Parts: sequence; C-alpha cells; structure tokens
Amino acid sequence: MNTRWSRIALGVVTVVVALAAGAAWAIHEGLAPSQDDWKLKFEVQVTPADDKLTTIDFKLLDEGRLKPLHAVNVISLGPTKPNGTREYKVNARFELKPTSDGKRAGQLQIPSEYVEGAFLHFLAKRVDGRPRQGYSAAYYDIPLKKFAK
Repeated sequence: MNTRWSRIALGVVTVVVALAAGAAWAIHEGLAPSQDDWKLKFEVQVTPADDKLTTIDFKLLDEGRLKPLHAVNVISLGPTKPNGTREYKVNARFELKPTSDGKRAGQLQIPSEYVEGAFLHFLAKRVDGRPRQGYSAAYYDIPLKKFAK
C-alpha cells in the first residue's frame, strides 16, 4: 500500500506540529520582588483541616499591575535532584468563582507537610498592561507561610 502525502497536507501537518511545540515550550519569567507586591490585593486564610490536610481560602480583591491574571496556584517544589531538576510536590490551581461582592474567591486543600515550603504563584500574560511576547508569561511568588498561623 502506498501512502503518499500531498505537499499541502505535509505543510499543514508541519505548521500544526510547530505551533503545538511552541505552546509546550512556553517560557515563564519570574518577576522581581516589589514593595507593593505588584499592587496585588488579596486575602488568604490558611487553616488546618485535619492531621494531614490544610485548607487555603483565597479571595482576589485586585489584580494590580498583573491584570488580567491567567492563574493563581499553590506550588511546592521538592529538593533539587543531582541532575539539577526539581519536581512539584504540590501544584494546585484555585478555581476562582465570583462572590456576592463582585470579587473572585477559591479554596483548595494541600498536604500539611508542604505548607512550610509552598507559595502562592501568580501567573500573568501581561505586566503593566503590556502583553508578553510569544508564549511567554510572567509569574510572581509569595511564600504561603507568611499567611499560616
């Protein structure tokens, strides 16, 4: 059986593969610390749910200079491996839903053992209203232990 592809079909496949590969290799650049935390305004409450889990309540009041936020996650990384890589111990995204006062809020639970090393991870495709180039995004991290009692 002879399966030959036309030049158009090969061109379409090449473009699709190139676009998919580009999206998979998105670059996330960390933002430097700022005194005003990039004007983000939010409320966080960290409370133990039981012996093994901790509940994190998050309410977004203002997206500040990162408007519009693409995602808000809680992330905790494991130790650095000999090859220089690290794996996620926790990578949970808040499902932010509108509240009665017009803000957005979400809740999630993570294992209590990772709260100490976890952080809030704000991901934005714009900074100060300017879009990032290509598939890049900016992120800003705030340690979660700052909010733990």
